[in-house]
Parts: sequence; C-alpha cells; structure tokens
Amino acid sequence: MQLVGITPNVNTYNCLIKGYCDVHRVEDAMELISEMPFKGCSPDKVSYYTVMGFLCKEKRIEQVRELMEKMVKDSNLLPDQVTYNNLIHMLSKQGHGEEAIGFLREAEERGLRVDKVGYSAIVHSFCEAGNIARAKELVNEMFSKGCIPDVVTYTTVVNGVLSHREDRSS
Repeated sequence: MQLVGITPNVNTYNCLIKGYCDVHRVEDAMELISEMPFKGCSPDKVSYYTVMGFLCKEKRIEQVRELMEKMVKDSNLLPDQVTYNNLIHMLSKQGHGEEAIGFLREAEERGLRVDKVGYSAIVHSFCEAGNIARAKELVNEMFSKGCIPDVVTYTTVVNGVLSHREDRSS
C-alpha cells in the first residue's frame, strides 16, 4: 500500500493486529499498536479489544490490565461499559469466571453497570465448570442489584444443575 502511495488507516491496522493475534503473534500486534501513532494513525478501541481478546483466551490477565492502562495513557481511550462487557464475555467464554468477576467488580467500582447479559455469561462459565453454588450466588446478586435475570440466565442454571447431576449419577 505504501509503495503505491496509499496510507493505511485504523481499519487496515486492525486487520493486521487481528492477523497477528490469529497466528499467536500477540507481541507483534502490541508493537503495531505502539507504532501506529508514529505513522499518523491512532489505535482505536477495536485495536486494543482485539489484543485483549487474545490475552483473555490465554488467561494473561496482568497483560490485559497493562494494555488497558496503555489504552488510557497512550491513546486517551477510557475503559467504558463496552470495554468491561467485552472483557467479561471473553473471559467467561474461555471458562475464566473468577477473572470475569474481577472485571465486573472493577466496572461497578467505576460506576459502570454490567447488564444481565454480562452476568449471565459469568453464570454460564460457573455452570460449565460445575460450580453451581457460585452461579446461584451470582443470580441472587443480580436480583439484589436490580438486574433481573432472564430466561437465558435461568436456562443456563437449570442446564448446569441437570448436567452436574448426570455427572454424579454416572
């Protein structure tokens, strides 16, 4: 692109960042984020979320936190409700419920509200791990915070209880 005079934009860089992450070259992706401003293109939240998603899969939580700090410091992008919901979903999907709870608590401390979809993702993670008691605690917490569980939340818990019973009867 540069040889023919086309300047890459943030979407171009985000494709490269995703490509690096897809082939497990996350350090190259982070380096690209660092270089973007010097090439006249600031990273956006998608740039950061892409790398954070890869780090979540590998349970590299400290690096996720470092990248969030870099997002604020270098790009002046504040972690918002979308940031925390993304992290909660990515961690929950990978079976890292306790880590997801950590980000849920952090979001709440910052005055951000996690919705029933975020809570349900964590409930699902606990049910998948056979931690039904923790899932039920979280459902009760939802009620206490005025975040009413829906059919997805309840179905997740029921399925978790049923599959956990089947495991014990085998």
